[in-house]
Amino acid sequence: ASVAVVIVTFLLTFIIPSFVEIFTDAGVDLPGLTLALLAASGFMAGNWYFVFPGMILGLVGLRMLVRADRGQYYWHMIQLRLPLVGDLIRKLNIARFSRTYGSLLSRGVPLVETLDVVATVVSNRIIREVILKVQRQIKQGRSFSEPLAESKEIPPMVVQMFSVGEESGSLDEMALEVAEFYDKEVSHEVTRLTTVLEPLMIIVMGLIVSTMIMACLLPMFDMMSVARG
Repeated sequence: ASVAVVIVTFLLTFIIPSFVEIFTDAGVDLPGLTLALLAASGFMAGNWYFVFPGMILGLVGLRMLVRADRGQYYWHMIQLRLPLVGDLIRKLNIARFSRTYGSLLSRGVPLVETLDVVATVVSNRIIREVILKVQRQIKQGRSFSEPLAESKEIPPMVVQMFSVGEESGSLDEMALEVAEFYDKEVSHEVTRLTTVLEPLMIIVMGLIVSTMIMACLLPMFDMMSVARG
C-alpha cells in the first residue's frame, strides 16, 4: 500500500505534468476525467513541498492523538468496529487474556492480582476496561462470569465457558481451553484477512493506474482523430 501511494504520488508530481504541454499545444477538448487528473497533478506538482511535510505532520499528529487518553479510547473502540479487523483484534485480546488468566490461576495467584496482570497484557483499552470492571465487581462479592456477561465486547460463548468453569471449580483449565480455541481462531482470521486483502489491494491499485492511463489516452485518441481529419 505504501509503495502504491509513492508510485501514484510520483506519477502525479513528475510524469503527468509532461502531458499538460502536449494537450495544451494540441488544442483538443479534454474530457472530465483528464481535467480532474491534470488538476490533481498540477496541485501536487505546484505544492509538493507543502504536501509531503503536511502528510508527515498529519501522521505524527494522528499518532499523538491516538496515544492521548480520550483519543486512544475512541481509536480502540473504532478498531473493534472495523469489518474483518475488528473480530481479529477482539479474538486476539481474548486469547491473551484467557491464557494469562488460566496460567496465573493454575499457579495459585489470587484472583484479584491475576486480573491486574491480565489487564496489562490486553492491548485493546475497551477490553482492558471490561477486565478492570470485572475486578471491581469481584471485590464487591460478585462472580467472575456475571460482569463479563454484561459486556458487549465479550462473546456469549466465552462467558458461558467461564461460567461452567466456575461451577465445576476448574476455571483455570477452562480459561486455557478458551485461549486454545481463540488462538486457532486468530490464525484462521489472519489467513482469511490476508486472503481477502491481497487481491483487494491489487484490484484497487489496478483501478487507480488504469484510470490514470485512460485519462492520458483519451485526449491522445482525440488528437489522432483530429490529425487524420
